[in-house]
Amino acid sequence: MDLSTYGVVGVVSYGRSSLKLTGRWSRAVERASILGEAEQTEVKQTPERLVFVLPQRDDLEQLVGIERMLFHEALLVPPEEQRKQLTFNPEAIHVIKDTNTNTVLGGISCSPLKPDVLEKLIRLEIEEPQIKPEDFLPYTAGTPLDCYIIDFAVRQGILATYYGTKLLQATLDFFTELLNRGVVIHRIYAVAVTKYGERLAKRLHFTLLQSDWTGESADFRHSYVLDLENTKSKSRLVKKYLKQKRDLERRRKPHKKQ
Repeated sequence: MDLSTYGVVGVVSYGRSSLKLTGRWSRAVERASILGEAEQTEVKQTPERLVFVLPQRDDLEQLVGIERMLFHEALLVPPEEQRKQLTFNPEAIHVIKDTNTNTVLGGISCSPLKPDVLEKLIRLEIEEPQIKPEDFLPYTAGTPLDCYIIDFAVRQGILATYYGTKLLQATLDFFTELLNRGVVIHRIYAVAVTKYGERLAKRLHFTLLQSDWTGESADFRHSYVLDLENTKSKSRLVKKYLKQKRDLERRRKPHKKQ
């Protein structure tokens, strides 16, 4: 339960009315806390109910609903357009959802893109809605790929951090799955347009590339990159990815005869 729905910022008056309001507010906070703890306990005790899957039409609509609470309307990509993107890369979008309630809790859109489009995004010359479906490229084995995170969002509320952690872990597991298929990701690019996104990029040790931008769709746009082949990186994500890559290469090497 989001406490902001109560619409109470503070008490500025004195007397019996303010005490009464303070009492109601205290009871509301207590009820919200109890409900929040119950929800956290229920979800965390049954993690198998959360799945990381390719989205259906309804899932995309729910995901856009989540994004609408976080981003400017000008940055939203309609579900119909997302479905077109999936025809060029069927694995570009994943959602994490609660199978008990069929509720989408968050999602990530990440894909290789045509080099010229990727370059324009990094230089902050275009924004995500300007990416055409045909600009998306599939995950292919062979040459290491550069990918762009078009979107990363989770449902807001008391479990937002938990959902975000689950989404990150599931994404890393997906990258490992790609490795097993011979698909190697070299760099991951992203653009932060919120303080939360910027904090996340810094926490994951992304490197800032460009920040000189002015526009109306966000307070700022900062482009970042994470090099998954940087052996000196402090990022735990990079370290885990490189370990998975080394382990896979070790397993694929023919055993030497004794």
